[in-house]
Parts: sequence; C-alpha cells; structure tokens
Amino acid sequence: PFPRGTLSRRRPRASRQAIPGIEPHPRTPNGLQPPCYDVLVVRLPGTNEHVEARRLLERAPADLDLAVEAPQVEALLCLAELLHQWGSRINLTGHKTLSATLTGLVIESMALTSVLPNVSSLADIGSGAGFPGLPIAILRPDCSVTLVEARRRRHHFQKAAIRELGLEN
Repeated sequence: PFPRGTLSRRRPRASRQAIPGIEPHPRTPNGLQPPCYDVLVVRLPGTNEHVEARRLLERAPADLDLAVEAPQVEALLCLAELLHQWGSRINLTGHKTLSATLTGLVIESMALTSVLPNVSSLADIGSGAGFPGLPIAILRPDCSVTLVEARRRRHHFQKAAIRELGLEN
C-alpha cells in the first residue's frame, strides 16, 4: 500500500515503575507488560539516502550502455526499497543500506542483463531474494522469468515484490 515509503512499527516503552498488585511480565527487562497498541511510523522518500540512491540508479544505465526507461528505473528503485524494508524484519541479504542494495544487487543485475542474449524465457535457480531474476523481468518485459527458491521467507518476499511491482512475466 505504501510502495515509496518505509514503514516500521515501534512499540512505546512501558513505564519503569512497578505497579502494586500486578505481577511482573517475564519477557520485558523491567517486568511490566508493554501496552497492546502499536505506533505506525512512516518515513517518506526524500531523505538523503533515498535521493542518493535515485541518482545512483539513474546514472547506472548510461555507464552500462543499457537502454532503460523511466518507469523501469522507478520499478528498480521500488524493488530496492522493498528489499530494504523486508530486510529490516527478516534476513534476506547482507546489504544493510539502500545504496548497498542498489550497488550490490540491482546494478549488478543490470550489468548481467546487458550481456545476456535475447531469449524468450529463463530460469533463476536459487534466486534468493529474487536477484538477478526480478531486475531482469523489469528490464526485459518480453522475457518470461521463472524464479526458483526453496526457502519460504524468500519466496514470500518474491511474491510480494512481484505483486507490488505488477510484473506479469
């Protein structure tokens, strides 16, 4: 629902004072049970990291002699943001920042796309978080890409990314 922002959930801290007559909660450091509501924090794009990532992604096709249209750049940036969001909750890759995700996964996948022969279909075996398969599917809409991943959490990320990006190939 928020493809361009970063969502995170934070629980407010429980009071540090003991309440008479209430048993301490075993899973919290101060023994009190945290409140049962969540606070939704939304970080919108426009931060320095986001601006730097966009510039990096817009320069890469020219360096690779690759013809990329503006909607494809947006889809690749959205994919990197999705991976960055999911990576904060579950371990998908070792890349911790958005720019590291772009340089280590997205731009390397773009480089691979520039040297791949024109084929009608390909399979990405052991695709992990969907790289290089998802960027290839974005950059080559006429090529049918099959992602094969045994780990359930990575497979769920791939399905969510495909759904969010509207990929049909």
